[in-house]
Amino acid sequence: MLRNRLFRKARDGFAGAALRVRIVFFLASCLVLGPSTLISQAPPDIYGQAISDLNEQKYLEAEAALKAVLDQHPRDATALGLMGVALDGQKRYAEAEKFYERAVQLSPGSALLFNNLGTHYLAQGDQERALRAYLQAVKINPHDRNANLQVAQICIHTKRGSEALLHLDQLSKDEQGTPAIRLLRAQALALAGRSAAAESLLSDTLTQSGDDPRVAFSAGMIFAGWKRYASAEEAFTKALQSAPTDFDVLNNLGLAALGARDFARAADSFQVALSQRPDDVDCLYDLARVYDGQGRPDLAVVPLERAERLAPQRPEILLLLATLTEKLGFYGDAATAYDRYLKLRPHDDLAQRERGFALARTSRTDAALADLQAYVQGK
Repeated sequence: MLRNRLFRKARDGFAGAALRVRIVFFLASCLVLGPSTLISQAPPDIYGQAISDLNEQKYLEAEAALKAVLDQHPRDATALGLMGVALDGQKRYAEAEKFYERAVQLSPGSALLFNNLGTHYLAQGDQERALRAYLQAVKINPHDRNANLQVAQICIHTKRGSEALLHLDQLSKDEQGTPAIRLLRAQALALAGRSAAAESLLSDTLTQSGDDPRVAFSAGMIFAGWKRYASAEEAFTKALQSAPTDFDVLNNLGLAALGARDFARAADSFQVALSQRPDDVDCLYDLARVYDGQGRPDLAVVPLERAERLAPQRPEILLLLATLTEKLGFYGDAATAYDRYLKLRPHDDLAQRERGFALARTSRTDAALADLQAYVQGK
């Protein structure tokens, strides 16, 4: 049992990172929108430099270029929408929203604007308003790729699998066949109660992915979320073949192997990971859990004590340290560890009971009796 341990998402720089379906900014289409969908007062080529700057994340330069356009054409919806993107890039969200609102008022039939408005809300963590914006884009264009993808992802995040499937079905057949969309569909199927179909699709996608570590890593994360740890271990092993020294893959492989009770593989993965980051507290803690699972509390104490020195306020570390030292017969050390743990988690009745047992074994009978009586009265 993984006891609430979280699998790590891939870092942005990881070559085998999970596939990213989210489209951050939908910019290029601004160049081809006609007057029937977006009100533009300026010549189309005047946006070229601003769009180039935005694509290169030169937000201040884009803002300056767009300000010049808006000085001449204050009701130009294209420039207003792009200004919102430029301000979003600088995290000036309140200012950006005013530009989006003006753009949408001028061109309420633009799916493009509602896409960027949705992204604006997502950047602020406002998922509900983002969903409404993307749904408006879908209402304007039922087959809008970005909006349907975003709605599907939000529905998956909020456990609405059937709704996610409806939006994934709006994509073209070619798009539905891509690994990224198949991974989303597998998650949606599972949430919709179609577990067998979900696992079959995910396994098939992993098989068809060849040597692509991104698909393997993503599949591993999904299997782990389903608590299918043996399948997750297989997927992370495949990702490791293309990224044999990547810390995130090694750590997640270790967690999956631990969940599958493949202790030898878990130990190997955590040890290699720790050779890169010897002070990673989570990895030290998980290696201790592996040794404990192997029935070797004597080995487990070594990485756990290091983890405790690095993170003395982590309650799960103190609780495991108390358990291990008790197994080794160091009852005084166990009682001390329980003391420190209970200062952080004072309402853990089971830990109080175990401290009482440890105290009793050190002949501190009065303190032991107080803990045991408190436990019985609490029950």
